[in-house]
Amino acid sequence: MKSIIFVVSLFTCLTCNSEAKKIPIDSIFQIQTNWINQDNKIVKLESFEGKPTILAMVYLSCKFLCPTIISEVQNLEAKIDPKKREKVQVLLASFDPEKDTPAVIKAYAKKRKLDSPHWTLLTSKTDSAPRELAAVLDFKYKKIEGGDFTHSFMIVVLNESGVPVARIDSASQDKQPLVNALNTLLEK
Repeated sequence: MKSIIFVVSLFTCLTCNSEAKKIPIDSIFQIQTNWINQDNKIVKLESFEGKPTILAMVYLSCKFLCPTIISEVQNLEAKIDPKKREKVQVLLASFDPEKDTPAVIKAYAKKRKLDSPHWTLLTSKTDSAPRELAAVLDFKYKKIEGGDFTHSFMIVVLNESGVPVARIDSASQDKQPLVNALNTLLEK
């Protein structure tokens, strides 16, 4: 009898918790792994709920594609009406937790002028957080000899609930769908 009451109570608590948060099933905010931001604070992705988000996965010692991805995100941000720019957050999630420590990502943010309040760089203590995010977003990366990575290109716009609404997978792909998605989200 105690077992049945415990199971019913547990189910009720879980149901109430999911209803209270109302995070959509296709939201990246469903991911519950811990990340560490450039200020060395532990965060969960759901803590970014409430604003449209530009998200990219990078590793900061990359010499080729990642600087391009970051520049494209900066260009995308520049296309947002300056009065509305602060209503958008930018997340760069590292998939190289071994090298991209909080101190490294903080220094990188300062060097690349990514240190405004609406830019957050994320790393983790292990590979599990970036692997889970990459799997959800269908982002591919693989560590290769010498400590570098082969990886795909991806910039995603998320709505305020963390649901992807626009995406590009190539530097040569038209960025206008991302701009349009942001403008639509900012009109709400």
